[in-house]
Amino acid sequence: MKTHRFGLFLGAVLAALFVAFWIWQTPGNLQKLSSAEVDAYLHKLEGKLPGNPAEQAVFLARMRAFGLADDGRPVYMLNAMRYYPELKRGPGMEGVRGTPAEANAIYEKAVMPILFRLGAYPLFGGETMCAIRAAARSSSC
Repeated sequence: MKTHRFGLFLGAVLAALFVAFWIWQTPGNLQKLSSAEVDAYLHKLEGKLPGNPAEQAVFLARMRAFGLADDGRPVYMLNAMRYYPELKRGPGMEGVRGTPAEANAIYEKAVMPILFRLGAYPLFGGETMCAIRAAARSSSC
């Protein structure tokens, strides 16, 4: 039995890592959001959104419909980014300097630890390239 001790130990460590990864990637019991949970999330957003009150109300109504339509399964999100020529200011951005791409990098650096803690992670990332026809029409994408 002494000759298999290392193999058993390695197997136990790998099994423990697999279980930990499984738990991390299977958040909760995959239940739908309740109406109370949706209301709580929307309450956290109130007063912190850019735009005028009418735009905020429309956005919150859309988010309410999205939350109430939750089916409990994971959400996959695609962020196709196109930056403004200059940085547009929003609430809480008073100290942010640089280009829109640099401001996005600050946001990503702050958000990634939160996403990892919640079991989310990026599948792909990188810069996109302009299509040849689009590049011929304008100098920016």
